[in-house]
Amino acid sequence: MYKIEKNIPLPEDDGRKKRPKTDLSLTMEQMEVGDSIVLNSWVKERTKVDRICGAIGFAYMTRKIDPINYNRVRMWRTK
Repeated sequence: MYKIEKNIPLPEDDGRKKRPKTDLSLTMEQMEVGDSIVLNSWVKERTKVDRICGAIGFAYMTRKIDPINYNRVRMWRTK
């Protein structure tokens, strides 16, 4: 079991630089409900998309757009 501690102050900003935002995250932040983008490597980008959506409160749906290359999908912002 974990010990609960109260009244422990949060640490100050440690001065570390944050990672720069990726093209994908910058694009997704600008999308409005109903907008869509094509993702060419869904297998590689799915984890990134899920992480970004969680961070900005974004819901999405995807559909395959190429019957030969199932890795290409169109992603729509739904919320």
